Amino acid sequence: MVLKLELLDLIIDKIVIMTKYILNISLLVALVFLGACQKDKQEFIPGVSENISGNDIFGVVLDEANIGIEGAKVVFDGQTKFTDAFGIYQFKDVVLNTKHNFLSINKDGYFEGARTFRTIKKTNINHTTQLLPKNFTNNFDGGSGGAVEQGNIKLEFPAGSVVVESTGDDYDGTVRVAIQYLDPTNDNIIRRMPGDMSATNAEDIFSTLTSFGMAYVEMQSTTGQKLQIKDGMKATMTGQIPTEISSDAPQTIKMWVFDDATGLWKEEGSAQRVGNTYVGEVAHFSCWNYDGSAETIIACGRILDQKGNGVGGVHVWIATPAFFAVGHGNTNPDGTFCGAVTKGEILTLEIRGIDGCEEPIFLGEIGPFDMDVDLGDITIVIDDAVNIQISGTAINCDGGPLTNGVLIFHNHHLQITDGTFEASIIQCDPSQDFKARVVDLDALKESEEIIVTGVGPHMLGEVDACGDEIFIMTMNIDDLDIHFEGLLELFASENSDSTGTQTLKSLFGFYQGGNPNGKGSGIHMQYDDLESMGFATGPFPLTYLNFNQWSQGNEDSYDLVNGEVTITQYNEANMFLKGNYTALVKSKSTDLEYTLYGKFKLNTP
Repeated sequence: MVLKLELLDLIIDKIVIMTKYILNISLLVALVFLGACQKDKQEFIPGVSENISGNDIFGVVLDEANIGIEGAKVVFDGQTKFTDAFGIYQFKDVVLNTKHNFLSINKDGYFEGARTFRTIKKTNINHTTQLLPKNFTNNFDGGSGGAVEQGNIKLEFPAGSVVVESTGDDYDGTVRVAIQYLDPTNDNIIRRMPGDMSATNAEDIFSTLTSFGMAYVEMQSTTGQKLQIKDGMKATMTGQIPTEISSDAPQTIKMWVFDDATGLWKEEGSAQRVGNTYVGEVAHFSCWNYDGSAETIIACGRILDQKGNGVGGVHVWIATPAFFAVGHGNTNPDGTFCGAVTKGEILTLEIRGIDGCEEPIFLGEIGPFDMDVDLGDITIVIDDAVNIQISGTAINCDGGPLTNGVLIFHNHHLQITDGTFEASIIQCDPSQDFKARVVDLDALKESEEIIVTGVGPHMLGEVDACGDEIFIMTMNIDDLDIHFEGLLELFASENSDSTGTQTLKSLFGFYQGGNPNGKGSGIHMQYDDLESMGFATGPFPLTYLNFNQWSQGNEDSYDLVNGEVTITQYNEANMFLKGNYTALVKSKSTDLEYTLYGKFKLNTP
């Protein structure tokens, strides 16, 4: 058995300890970030909603390949942030509620994301979210209706059932449909689904859900207009029931839709089991969920290692025997967790690695609880034979401790706020190489890549984050909430003009969106520095600029009115160019003018 587990100080009437051996140890890949232990605990008052100040939220937004998504808009409690080149966002010194908090995440070309959470003490909240692309690969005729099918989801539309969402006008042209199925048996679903499993049912009672399948659905016209189902009409949705949970699937099940305004699932209709599918009707499209439900209380606790350190990033499940899964999520850096679970029933408490394991470890039965409960501290003993540990200090360009940085270790992110870091990976094959680097999020510089092999501890000593600057181009139009920091394709080039000289220079930055046409956002600037070889430093008037922005299938283009680029550094040996720019641009679609500005470090030929 890889982990030996024991429960300490659980506030329960009865504990039945069970352990289950992992049958295929090679499948266990769990990452644990060790955060500072919080010994001072505020009093937890069951059933009472309170506000707690002084919390930080640190989040990472990734695509399906676990690559950071830049420029995603994240909104929490009226505050707006945009993810950086690594997909990171932060909200500092915020007030959180003990019962319910949520934030929304939006990025053109992706289905909307959301996180729902709570806490009973001052803490740092960590979230990892995977956004799923809107691939409009299915279509039918809006006038005559039709059916589309992708993966586990089939949709059937009656004739004349589609309208333009913004106007309500009938739409009888080609309807393009994007579908993303979410498998409830996949441990990764917690990163991909909106919110958590907390909901309000038809009687407005706070509930927790047990999913038998979820699906994002969106419709648009061939010109990118968002479409919806006509008032008074419905489409039929058929969803496959995963084989692993088919025996638990009831004959009739409630359907739920995610409410972006509240961060909760809302009951809306029901579906009938037909063979190994659920069939129901829906009156609009968002993210839909086939779920059993139960009345809910809030259960909180903290996971510690054998040294008393909080263990972040492990997955906690609290389920009833009658349901597949009820209440699950990842621990914060200090090991704390807090979530909605079923009221008044015996519960099974499990701890899993965040990357999943086919054979989870069961900790035992707890409860029943009729009111909110603090489970206290749960200690896990980590076997040194499978534990790759690294620790060290991080410094910035001034030689001081890095206070706004991130450790990227084996494709996971650990916030650095005091110049120190400590991280651990539980890995059944510790002989492989693991990569780590430290990034200064203020200076946009990073350390050299560090390779560690074998079980720890690995003392990395002082890591200098003032190494390579990150190749980047930022693009900002504040009035339109357009903010890009990073971009995938970046380069500068020398161009020949009509006389054959190469004094005309071009700067490029492109971001590929998640849409089937491959469009995204991009910028192309030109200026003349009168140098026939290489690049000169100094300010130069822009002679050309075009900025393209793809949004929900609509493309807008902004052209130069006037502007200036300043080249601050040209490094011929290392082949890069640095500088900044500001320009007045005009929208081709509206003729309105906006200020566009940014900075860059680009590759040169």
